[in-house]
Amino acid sequence: MTLALTIAAWEVGVRLLAVPEYVLPAPSVIGAVMAARWEVLMFHAGWTLSEILLGFFLGVAVAIPLAIAIVYSKLVEKTIYTFLVAFQAVPKVALAPLLVAWFGFSQTPKVIVAFLICFFPIVVSTEVGLRSMPVEMYHLARSLGASEWETFWKFRLPHGLPSIFGGFKIAISLAVIGAGSAGFSAAITATELGAKVALIGHGTIGGTCVNVGCVPSKNLIRAMESLHHAKAAGRFSGIRGDAEITDWRAVIAQKDEIVTGLRQGKYIDVLASYNNIAYIEGPAHLGADVIAVNGEKLKAGKVVITTGASPAIPSIPGIEDISFLTSTTALELDQLPKSLLVIGGGYIGVELAQMFARAGVKVTIVCRSRLLPAAEPEISGALADFLSDEGVAILRGVSYQSIRRMGTGVALAIGFDGKDEVVEAEQVLASVGRNPNTDGLGLGNRGVELRPDGGIQIDEYLRTTNPDIYAAGDVTGRHMYVYMAAYGAKLAARNALNGDAHGYDATAMPAVTFTDPQVASVGLTEQEAREQGKDVKTSVLGLEHVPRALAARDTRGLIKLVADKTTDRLLGAHMIAPEAGDSIQTAAIAIKFEMTATDLGNMIFPYLTMVEGLKLAAQTFDKDVSKLSCCAG
Repeated sequence: MTLALTIAAWEVGVRLLAVPEYVLPAPSVIGAVMAARWEVLMFHAGWTLSEILLGFFLGVAVAIPLAIAIVYSKLVEKTIYTFLVAFQAVPKVALAPLLVAWFGFSQTPKVIVAFLICFFPIVVSTEVGLRSMPVEMYHLARSLGASEWETFWKFRLPHGLPSIFGGFKIAISLAVIGAGSAGFSAAITATELGAKVALIGHGTIGGTCVNVGCVPSKNLIRAMESLHHAKAAGRFSGIRGDAEITDWRAVIAQKDEIVTGLRQGKYIDVLASYNNIAYIEGPAHLGADVIAVNGEKLKAGKVVITTGASPAIPSIPGIEDISFLTSTTALELDQLPKSLLVIGGGYIGVELAQMFARAGVKVTIVCRSRLLPAAEPEISGALADFLSDEGVAILRGVSYQSIRRMGTGVALAIGFDGKDEVVEAEQVLASVGRNPNTDGLGLGNRGVELRPDGGIQIDEYLRTTNPDIYAAGDVTGRHMYVYMAAYGAKLAARNALNGDAHGYDATAMPAVTFTDPQVASVGLTEQEAREQGKDVKTSVLGLEHVPRALAARDTRGLIKLVADKTTDRLLGAHMIAPEAGDSIQTAAIAIKFEMTATDLGNMIFPYLTMVEGLKLAAQTFDKDVSKLSCCAG
């Protein structure tokens, strides 16, 4: 009896050190009690001490290495179930003949029973524990400097993160809250600087851009462009084309396939490449000196917040009583509506309005001011004309009165041109901007202040009002573009770890609206330059003066440049043109390196390209380009 209890106590110790506390304490205790009972029965059955010890130590000698192999395969190779099936079959199938040959037939039954009694509970406990052990917790232990052995022997659940810190006594250098493009940028940058990072994500990994923003919307926009350009082939003499949607669900399925592939390849798989990044899933809340995630608490020297933004809800009476689409849910429709009302004329609203219009939906845009209110007026007006030519109804300068459900659709009451009107549609898309995701973060616990627009207040180094906390991307409420989020997050990580030496500079930030033709801009608008007290000059060039547009028989668009009249330095470039997003980067480089309009006009550009329009627009400051021969400039 004494020996049985000793063996049971030993098994409890093994479980507490090795497999649990992956598993709850109860299964470990129960397993030990059951083992003790079996060991007592073995004594009463007349087993000798040598027989028991032989089976016991044989079981332990084989079980522990196999349990380690299972842990390794589960957490590193992710083939846990294959290993479990194989290892659980080993004592029943493969080892039995070996034991028969080794001990002889007469001793084999006793040895096998003793072997299974000692071996099987460890394997089962390992399996149960691994099923309850999140892979990200393993990565966290490894990122904190624990070796594979330390992770196996000391990693403890369900106590969670405090046990990790208690066991390893290694602090996280940087905690990144938010696992979108900005969060990944900050985490990867930090690891390149040698930091140990906890990346905390809540929701679908990858954030807005890859899942519900840039990638799916641009895929659908390009798909609908193929319809439009087929139908517009008649602009070339002797050519007629047509195209139609034969299966909208297939279009959506292909979009989802692209999203899934990029999320896997650019986020999930990338994460596995960095041992110093621990990914933790769950909502994060800042306490006075800790970060709480799923009830667990961790400490980090510095924090970078990159939680992004979500679609804003327009403040229209009755909006809470109707079902409306957002920029996220609009991309998930498995059936096209007959009509769509788009509330808001920003870049998301106009992109989706044109996309649905080209898909055959009757689209109406209503907005308080004008389309793309931050753009140059000439470009805003041109875009409105182009959308109208495609059948999109546009009501600008309206006031919203109320919205309600009516039959199978919605009715929006507006004030327009001094009169009250009602606009009806089957579906309504609310596209009035995005709100920074700051709710529930506990920012007040750390003295982190917000801007009037709800974004986190930061300085030029991405530092919040708490010197240990930084923020980047859409959560700051400014420059809501994925590349700016990644750029800012990289700087935030560098500043958090190595001192505030890298300033955020958006002077040469390009911005693209993926309508057709595209709208692209960089630098200051004419109004912004004048508000800064600059003496400016401008040039406006219609695409009818760009040979590429003439050859393509598509002269929709214009180019506007803004320059300092005194220094001739280029201050801003603004385009509405086919593939303007590709051309604008040349202007961004010119502004970044403080080129003059004359410098830009004197550069060599390839002929019959749209980007050549920038050269011609620069020459327009002091020349009539209509009087130049091809390439004469």
